[in-house]
Amino acid sequence: MFHDMGLTAQHSSAHERFEVDGANAARDFLSRHGISGADFDMV
Repeated sequence: MFHDMGLTAQHSSAHERFEVDGANAARDFLSRHGISGADFDMV
């Protein structure tokens, strides 16, 4: 679900590939919803 989020202006960065930006968006989403950092690796 988050893989292509890095293609959107809201989540894209100037230095990372869109896949990395999508992963960062997923991490931020999980963090905002109380998911622990240990579970980030699974996602």
